[in-house]
Amino acid sequence: MSLAIGIVSPKGGSGKTTTAVHLARSIQKTGDRVAILDTDTQGSSLAWQSKHKDGGLVPVHPANTDDVAGALSRVQDSADVIVIDGAAKIEARTGRIVDVSDVVLIPVQPTPLDSWGVEGVVEAVRQSGTPAAFLITQQKPRTNLAKEVAQGLAETYELPVLDSRIAHRVAYAEALFDGRTALDLPNATKAKQEIRALTTELQQFIREYV
Repeated sequence: MSLAIGIVSPKGGSGKTTTAVHLARSIQKTGDRVAILDTDTQGSSLAWQSKHKDGGLVPVHPANTDDVAGALSRVQDSADVIVIDGAAKIEARTGRIVDVSDVVLIPVQPTPLDSWGVEGVVEAVRQSGTPAAFLITQQKPRTNLAKEVAQGLAETYELPVLDSRIAHRVAYAEALFDGRTALDLPNATKAKQEIRALTTELQQFIREYV
């Protein structure tokens, strides 16, 4: 049975697709068979796959917005882990993604407005009972705002906030342009460290809560 990881955020620009493709690629590099389900109408993960000269590093499948469970079942036999790239707004399918996921990551930019806007996702998580955690993305180096936002999220919504952070780095954007990830660049040392740390912490979270 495949493990489904839902990446769900109510706001565009939260780093949702960047997180999804990098996490998928990182897990793939540990030896697991990995696939991505793209449920976003913008098709960002599908666009990323199409930019790679060899047809894509990680298989990406479009998911019918009204049949996420069906899309998941069709991919399960060919993947050990399925990363679901969710839509960038709250609607009925957000709840469906949460329901079919074994664990949910909620990417949040370290701003008060973004942290206030996650209530709909948190409510979907509470209704489903799916284990979930916040992930701070787009962190600006050498600032304390991420720490303050993380504390506020934990206190307000009573969900864990991962210690791992995804910083605002050029390496992520550069890699996505041609269908790669920062893990596939010759340098990008700090970005690679962040993604590997996220993968390790998420694996620990899954062992503890899933």
